[in-house]
Order: sequence, then C-alpha cells, then structure tokens
Amino acid sequence: TLTKKLQLVGTLKSIGIKNLFDPLKADLSGISSKNNLYVRSFIQTNVMKVNESGIEAASVTSPIIVPISALIPDVNFHVTHPFICFIYDQQLNMPLLAAKVINPML
Repeated sequence: TLTKKLQLVGTLKSIGIKNLFDPLKADLSGISSKNNLYVRSFIQTNVMKVNESGIEAASVTSPIIVPISALIPDVNFHVTHPFICFIYDQQLNMPLLAAKVINPML
C-alpha cells in the first residue's frame, strides 16, 4: 500500500487561486449560507494498493474551511506570578479546559 498526502495550497496559489485562502477576500457564499468563511488548507490524499488480485487506487481532496472568526490575533501576555486559567464554553455553560501555571518564569 502506498499513501501520499499533498498540501495543495501552494499549487493552487501558483495558478492564480489566491482569494480562497485569504480571510479578507474569500467568498464562499456559493457553497454556504455563512459569509465569513475561507479555506485554511487544501489536502489531497492518494492511496494505491497493489496485490496479487490487482490494483486499487483512491484519491480524496479535502479543503479545510474555517470561519474567519477563528482568526484570533496573538496577544502578548506577561505574568510574574502563579495563576489559573479556563477555556469556557458559553453555550454549554461549562469549562472545557483548565490550566494551572505554577512558575510562569520558566
């Protein structure tokens, strides 16, 4: 069995498909009612199986589409003392992740 994954973003950009990958220019309104989407990644997976019965081959191409709101800018966060933090889901009304930082200077 031979398997190969290809990242197609560079190839698609090289033939002029660029706006699709730009959060500020992407327009996917033709495939979704959500108007704030862009393609973060485009992966093609190819599989070929060879045995005494013959050859089987398959190829799947998958765009990774994400909402623009998923782009969160980096924030500098400097602390000098221990702290705890939570990632909280407002819809579920519960924490999803908790962390305790004992020595932030490491």
